Amino acid sequence: MDSIYEELIDGIPEDITADSVAMGPSWMLVIASCGCGAASVYDEGNHPTGCIPKYEGKTLRELGRLIDSPNMAEQGISVAAINAYYNQMERLWEMEAESKIIIDTTSNSFVEYGQLVNGKDVTFVGHFCGLEQHMTKAGSVSILEKRPQPGDIPAEKCDEVIPGMDYVFMTGATLANGTASHLLELCNQEDHTKAIFIGPTTTMSEVLIDHGAAELSGMVITDSEAALNAVVSGDHKAIFSTGQKLRVIACRDSE
Repeated sequence: MDSIYEELIDGIPEDITADSVAMGPSWMLVIASCGCGAASVYDEGNHPTGCIPKYEGKTLRELGRLIDSPNMAEQGISVAAINAYYNQMERLWEMEAESKIIIDTTSNSFVEYGQLVNGKDVTFVGHFCGLEQHMTKAGSVSILEKRPQPGDIPAEKCDEVIPGMDYVFMTGATLANGTASHLLELCNQEDHTKAIFIGPTTTMSEVLIDHGAAELSGMVITDSEAALNAVVSGDHKAIFSTGQKLRVIACRDSE
């Protein structure tokens, strides 16, 4: 197991159990007493949907260890369980009080990122359709994609593309699919490269910051019932309105 996962799982108290675990066509959801976490999965729908009782009552640590499962849906459940613990405002406020991060409860981080990249070299790991349209002032924009569209660069060329970039945007799904650690290593080869995780499945943990992430732009789910309905119904966009969007900025990268 990669050290990022080990650190994330070890940081979760041993006695927190999952009250509900649900699968939708593309989202996974775990609800526990500490909060609610979501993750995405790209197995083309090759998994059951709805609430899955067999995972209920398991500890978040047990579910977190499913990251080593060969089943992609279970890898998604793993990250959702991890997010159920870390993606909570109380934890983030504690980190801010310790001067580790700055919290920006933004309504639209895409607009802010569009301003930051003026004249800079930018790489996306996967497509961010809503974000890409704000990159008009960037010096250059490249897109690494597992299923390349015209103009994209195959994802396996990341070792050639990422080092030296100014900004690298990647989704929380990179944690579920096991690529986050290597992507951060590539970003860390140059001091000026800012690695930014973005999207509602981003794990809002100091572990990712300790491994070199400059920002975690994600969401804290505040309405678990609405999130559960969104996941089970397959309404992909509905989950975006079930919580508080925010940017978590590492203090070392705040200037």
